[in-house]
Amino acid sequence: LFDGSRSDQHWKCYGFSFNWQQASVSGQAEYLATAQTAETILLHQLTISGLQLQDSELINTLQSHLGQLLKPSVKLDIRRLDILDSSIERPDYTINDGNLSLHNWSWPASLWHQRNAFLSLGASSVRWENTVIDEPLVELAFSPQQINIEGMSANLLSGYVQTDGTITPDTLALNQLTINGIKWFLPEQWLIQLHNTSRYFNNISLTTLDIGYTQLTAPHPQLPFQLSGINASGHDLVLKRRGQTGLWQGKLMASAGFASVNSIAMIEPFMEMNSQAGLWQLTKLLIPFRNGLLETTGTLDLNREGQPWQLALTADSMPANVLPRWLQ
Repeated sequence: LFDGSRSDQHWKCYGFSFNWQQASVSGQAEYLATAQTAETILLHQLTISGLQLQDSELINTLQSHLGQLLKPSVKLDIRRLDILDSSIERPDYTINDGNLSLHNWSWPASLWHQRNAFLSLGASSVRWENTVIDEPLVELAFSPQQINIEGMSANLLSGYVQTDGTITPDTLALNQLTINGIKWFLPEQWLIQLHNTSRYFNNISLTTLDIGYTQLTAPHPQLPFQLSGINASGHDLVLKRRGQTGLWQGKLMASAGFASVNSIAMIEPFMEMNSQAGLWQLTKLLIPFRNGLLETTGTLDLNREGQPWQLALTADSMPANVLPRWLQ
């Protein structure tokens, strides 16, 4: 069904609807093209419900047609787009029962140049490579040079993650980050991947951190480790400042029920640290072994040239193999 009118180069579609790939599609739109202005598509409303995309050739064809339609000379304004109860399957990712709602989006403007745009994403499950994410939900509000994470949550790796905050082109500022019950087998190059992700931001801060009952396992060949029963809390944390990583501000406490670092077993280690204006202090690191104990304190001045540091260790019946396994 198509109901519209045309006047010179101005098309008005008062309403259209059709069925395609098991989905129902409906909407309202306008098209305008004159010698003085670029081609403009005004999408007042588009609703796609029940879409099922599994054919790779069909998906590639669809992407090619969209690429031809949305040429650099075309301006697209989306007043409202809703994709409901739809699924897509690709070799590297799968989305099941996905829902998307997009308001006030302009193309080809970048995400940093949107004005009062809003995006909501959800699904029953998502597979990204080998990781399955259940019930993910993301709500983002866009304004010039700023993205507000109004809510982001998901069940993954046997646990739960939730956060909100603000992103600018050089800053990640999270209001709170909650992680519970995660069991994560880190990839071998996890440290490099973490660095590559964080390099997009010159400043990273976190107002409140809450980690409970989490497990991390890393198979790194030089320093393998396993941490079980991790509990951590922190507040007013500045983790990166002007491109330099470190605890620039805030207080952080962490403990684990069991830990093993390069085959050295620890029982309920505990750590406490804080920082004020770049003076990073390790106020307590308590590492109990089966028949021994290691206590450590230290400081690192991030503001001074060369970042001078000092460390004090006190050991009682500490296993001798700690020295070559940890401090080589």
